[in-house]
Amino acid sequence: MLRSLRLATAAFLFSSLAGMASAQDYPNGPVTLVVPYPPGGQIDMIARLLQPGLEQALGDSVLVENRPGAGGMIGSSSVFRSKPDGQTIVLTTDAVMTLNPLIFNTPGYDPIKDAAPVAIVSESVLALAIKPDLPVSNVAELIEYSKNNKVTFGSSGAPQQIVGELINQRGGAQFTYIPYPGVAQVMTDVMGGHITMAVGTLSSILPHVASGGLKIIAISNAERMDAMPDMPLISETVDGVVANTWSGIFAPAGTPQPVIEELNAALVKVLSDPDIRKRLEETSEVIVANTPEEAGERVRDDIKRWESFLETVEIPKQ
Repeated sequence: MLRSLRLATAAFLFSSLAGMASAQDYPNGPVTLVVPYPPGGQIDMIARLLQPGLEQALGDSVLVENRPGAGGMIGSSSVFRSKPDGQTIVLTTDAVMTLNPLIFNTPGYDPIKDAAPVAIVSESVLALAIKPDLPVSNVAELIEYSKNNKVTFGSSGAPQQIVGELINQRGGAQFTYIPYPGVAQVMTDVMGGHITMAVGTLSSILPHVASGGLKIIAISNAERMDAMPDMPLISETVDGVVANTWSGIFAPAGTPQPVIEELNAALVKVLSDPDIRKRLEETSEVIVANTPEEAGERVRDDIKRWESFLETVEIPKQ
């Protein structure tokens, strides 16, 4: 019994020392920050904006690598299967971490068991955008228009799809959903007249509004925004359609806690930089930069929230 106690104590001390060593040695070479979406989208932009600051804070190279496919699930799951040493991390979205596992039969990962939260980076408001020459100016008119005309909407994420489907079910619209692998293609097809409407983050739509290519008719926020006080809410026409999205950094489950904390400290430091904050806020991103524990709680809470949404929206398992 005494021998067993000594072995257990030794094992505990060894694991503690190993964790300390992994933190002291971290990072051990370049860190790969995976973006599970194509280049050119909002998540890609955020990753490349964070990259220089993370390199400085971590004291080593940070390589941004795009691994798109399956709505962000392919790139994200590849990170969750990688070695849990903090050398490969992912900047992914709430769709991947909270909604996709509920609507796909084989997502390839468990967001709770397979991922270690580092932090939620920022939040985004969703918006409905159409071509300026479409003969509608608000959600009510678009719903009526869809009853006599084919209205298609595109998105590159499940939360965006649910917004459109909720307008169908609760508002009586007759929208047809078209899935896309990346947000840039959605915007291009709306402006080109191939689909009627985009449901996307406000930050991904605003540049096209500024250039005259798109017009926003409503946003998904819970209340009107100070920066856009005249912009209607979807919920003012269709009750209960409130759905924002977020981006966050995650590592593989089993990554030593000291490494997670070092990554979190580096990220918080970058997001406290006034220039970085300004550039993100200019794209309507709301900075969060919370703790790993708070990020994990957000994932769990949002899974429950989407479960309740899915009870009212007919989206078959895929």
